Amino acid sequence: MSASGGVSSRSAFGAPLARHGAHQLVEKLAAQRSLKALESERAANRRALYDAQDRIGERRDELIASIERQSGASHAWSEIFVVRWRLA
Repeated sequence: MSASGGVSSRSAFGAPLARHGAHQLVEKLAAQRSLKALESERAANRRALYDAQDRIGERRDELIASIERQSGASHAWSEIFVVRWRLA
């Protein structure tokens, strides 16, 4: 039925398509939220990695400085024994 007050064919067939489109939109929004959460997690992991690399670099510098201090403090020569020989 069309102009006589009944349901038009356009709205009768359009309703399932609209529901399908709405369902796809909901899925797309969920996928976008999931992607945003994953990107946030990746950024946080990247920051944590950079922080860890900075701490490792600082610790390496401390160890190098410590070794340099130790090697400077114990850098002395002393005779332990003397070997003498004579050719005959």
